[in-house]
Amino acid sequence: MNRNSKTFKIALGGICLALALIFLFGATIVPGIELTLFAISSLFTAVMILETGTVHGKHTASADIAQNSNTDSSYAASADDKHDRTPNSPQSDGSGGSQNAAAQNTHSGIGGAASVYAGTSVLGLILIPNKLALIPYIAMFGYYPILKFYIEKINSGVLQLTLKVIYFAAVISVGLLAFKSVIARSISLPNHPTALLIVLGTALMILYDYILSFLISRYIRKFKTGDASTFKLS
Repeated sequence: MNRNSKTFKIALGGICLALALIFLFGATIVPGIELTLFAISSLFTAVMILETGTVHGKHTASADIAQNSNTDSSYAASADDKHDRTPNSPQSDGSGGSQNAAAQNTHSGIGGAASVYAGTSVLGLILIPNKLALIPYIAMFGYYPILKFYIEKINSGVLQLTLKVIYFAAVISVGLLAFKSVIARSISLPNHPTALLIVLGTALMILYDYILSFLISRYIRKFKTGDASTFKLS
């Protein structure tokens, strides 16, 4: 199937959405492994970036990152393979044409990813009984692969980590404030220092980022080695 076709993108988006819902449902009912299941459910947002961000079958979203970064971007892991496997792809004409194509490619991949995130969130609210358990996915996990994609374009591993820590700390701070002021108003909770909770929560989210990077890496090794046609929906 032609990866640039709308049929492929729609079919892949439907599969990613369905699989994300399955793992998201599992995260709401299986205690103890919620973080792993949230990470797996968010992986399918990353899959849409990897699979739909192509121009003429060659210049992928991951290749775009690799050309702009020498860091260990998890998305960039498939760049070299994708760059070499399609010899008939257009070359740069020296006037910025290939850079414009890369920008169009990136937007295409992000659009598909955003659609999967939005669709999963809406259908999750309709189909999954435990609505409160969906908050982590909707508020952070679901769209984080898109943010990760842009952060890992930065040509500095230290800056990447710094931005991720700031983001996670901010999200956790807002989450704690909302939880204490709205949800837990009538619940008696242990009086742990807020700063400690933010630090522990941020460390947990860094672990999540590592798990997501590992899953992206495994996906690339499993489905994106060799010729591009080895990844099929049928």
